[in-house]
Amino acid sequence: MTRDDGAGPPGEVSVPLRWADVDALGHVYHATYLTLLDEARSRFLAAAGVRDPSDHVVARVEVDYLAPVGPGHREVLVRHEVERVGSTSIALRSVLRTADGVDRARAPCGRGALGRGRVAAPTGGRRRARRPGADARGRWHHRRMTAASPPPAPGGGSGGGPGGASWADRGVERAIREAQARGEFDGLPGAGKPLRLGDPHDADWWVKQLIQREQLSLVDALPPAIRLRREAEQLPETLARFRTESAVRAHLEDLNARVEADWRRPAVGPFSPVVAHQVDVERWVGRWRDEVASRFPPPPPPPEPAPRRRWWHRLLRHVWRRPADQA
Repeated sequence: MTRDDGAGPPGEVSVPLRWADVDALGHVYHATYLTLLDEARSRFLAAAGVRDPSDHVVARVEVDYLAPVGPGHREVLVRHEVERVGSTSIALRSVLRTADGVDRARAPCGRGALGRGRVAAPTGGRRRARRPGADARGRWHHRRMTAASPPPAPGGGSGGGPGGASWADRGVERAIREAQARGEFDGLPGAGKPLRLGDPHDADWWVKQLIQREQLSLVDALPPAIRLRREAEQLPETLARFRTESAVRAHLEDLNARVEADWRRPAVGPFSPVVAHQVDVERWVGRWRDEVASRFPPPPPPPEPAPRRRWWHRLLRHVWRRPADQA
């Protein structure tokens, strides 16, 4: 429904609120304000004579949110005021309010470009033609900007204009050519080799190649229960790195504590959760002892030292042998 205030084109447009415009609490979402303003602006321009949607394009919108549109409101009223009318554009000031007269949002300056050489007039349904000489001035400005722009790069583009490369693109191309001339791209890894793009029908081909190239581990991305079960399966290799029995016991007790914490986590989803099981600490400690004993056998006992004779034994032996030598 459109309300006419009697001064030129209709300045206030009523837009009903739909079910999709409000959230669960009945408030209008902030992004929906733009939709309401756009619908009201289209009706306003249609009443002013711009009925084809392809005749106008929104160039700039700025919104100030003043108050929320809460439950109990069935429609919003959007009032438009024409600030400026150019040869091919129009600037509007819009205010969105509710039926109680409270302003909810304000669009200080909404600019739109109008096509086909005409612009909507602020009064009645009349249109104002483009000012004489507008095309000539536009061509003069275009020639001036073209003359001031740097010459195009060899091999393409007028630069800066429609269909040509911009100044930034030309700068990037110039930097690449200079690097090639310096030989910075010579001898790079993979030069002259085919690209490995993987299966083009697989949407995750680049992720798989990244994991394979960087040798990434996805253990941390697994669910906690599966990660604990995987850790329990790798206990032989893990315990082989420990050197003391106390460290082995501490690791096994920590694993059991994390398994118990996973049991207490509430299940999510309709399917039965994966359950991790605790390990027998004493059994694994005994197994670790056996593996250590097999890998590191105890050293043989040192040989017993020969008995050492006392000094008086040597003296008595010398005395006993002396009479035999004299005889």
